[in-house]
Amino acid sequence: MPSEAPDPRREGGQKPIGEQRRHVRGYTSGVTQAARGISAVWLVILILLIVLGSAGAFAWLAHVRRERLLSNEASALATLAEISRAEADFRANDRDRNGVNDFWTADISGLFRYGLIRRALLTADANPLPTGSPPLPYNGYYFSALDMDDSETPPETYRQVTDPKSGAVHHPAKFGFVAFPAEQDVTGRYVYVINENHTIFRRSAAGGIPKNWPADRDLVKNWLSNW
Repeated sequence: MPSEAPDPRREGGQKPIGEQRRHVRGYTSGVTQAARGISAVWLVILILLIVLGSAGAFAWLAHVRRERLLSNEASALATLAEISRAEADFRANDRDRNGVNDFWTADISGLFRYGLIRRALLTADANPLPTGSPPLPYNGYYFSALDMDDSETPPETYRQVTDPKSGAVHHPAKFGFVAFPAEQDVTGRYVYVINENHTIFRRSAAGGIPKNWPADRDLVKNWLSNW
């Protein structure tokens, strides 16, 4: 019986081709699984970074929005104080030379004609006389003269005739102005009012834009003193 020829694939300790292929497949499978594991880890890390980055971005945007609101509201307060000082100057110095110590109550832009307020406030007047170009908000707020004083019984109009030439644009002892946001909760959260007592009151802009100085009960119930 002829002797079995030696398998050259086993010479030198070499494994058969089939075994080599199984070994390679096993090694390749292990590498693939390891790569998948590493990829999953990096995917989780990437997702975490995106989530953390988004949270940080939202926090930053919220901070910027809040700072913008606070800045606009502070500007509205300062502007009403400026208008109040302008009114005191107008009356004390008879700026329109009508021979009467009275307040200008027709609008805000009229105070600019007498050099008492800045031009930026001229264009922010929501109801100028005469009506012209659409108003432009000043630091997110519009400003307007109030129509009536509801704290009086009966309510008293701010626009009165105090001299024979000017018309109903003055009041001998009163004035009232309002500041309101151009876009509620975006450019400002509050409505502010001021009168001849030089005290600023505020309430939420959600209550609407007042046309009159509030009645005493309304002022106590719904408004807060700011200055």
